[in-house]
Amino acid sequence: IGSPDLKRHYLEMKSHVINGDRMKGLNPLFTILNNDYSIYNKSTFMLILEGKNDMIVSYRNALDFYTTMKNMGYHNIEYIDYPVGHVVTNEMENDVMIYITKHSVL
Repeated sequence: IGSPDLKRHYLEMKSHVINGDRMKGLNPLFTILNNDYSIYNKSTFMLILEGKNDMIVSYRNALDFYTTMKNMGYHNIEYIDYPVGHVVTNEMENDVMIYITKHSVL
C-alpha cells in the first residue's frame, strides 16, 4: 500500500501543491527512506497489485520497486498489473485471496 519511492511520488503527483522550499526540506527524509531496503525481510512474501491507468500512484513506481527488490535478491515478491485506474477490483481481491492461500502456512 502506498508508493515505494516517496520522493518520486511527491515529484510526480504532489509537487504542484507543495511549496518548493518544503520539497527541499523533505529531501533528507526521502534519501533515508528510499535507500533503506533493509527494512524489508527477504523471507517475507510481498504482493504488489497496480492499475496501469492509475492517475494517483504511477504504476511505474511500483514496477521499478518490484524490479529493484528482485534484483536485490527478494524472491518472495510478485507483481501484477491491471488495466484499471486507482481502484480495487473484484479480480484484484480474488488475486489477493489466491496469493494468501498459496502462501498460507496453515
